[in-house]
Amino acid sequence: MDVAAQAGALNAQMSDDLCATKAKEAQTCQRWLAAEARAKGLSDMLAQEQQRNEKQGTDIVAARAILEQARNDAHAMLEKVRNDAQRQQGDNAMKIQTLETQERAGKNRLERELANANC
Repeated sequence: MDVAAQAGALNAQMSDDLCATKAKEAQTCQRWLAAEARAKGLSDMLAQEQQRNEKQGTDIVAARAILEQARNDAHAMLEKVRNDAQRQQGDNAMKIQTLETQERAGKNRLERELANANC
């Protein structure tokens, strides 16, 4: 083989190698772009999940505040009912005492009238 033929064959081999290298590079680039797209998609999904978690966290805090307020309101209402019941019990005791006093006074008066009538 003469030098020109060897140079031509070497040139053709190098051209083929270059084409194969460029094809592999293109495949690698495509895989890289696909991996980047998947990573971007996963990153977006993670961001959305974090936003949902933050919103749920905010909702939980709000629900806890509402429950705490409801508990405080129920406790205040219970105290009011208890105080009203104690006050009513005191009022009823005074009324009973007044009625018992009136009953004794009426009974004593009737006994005196009967005693006077029997005389």
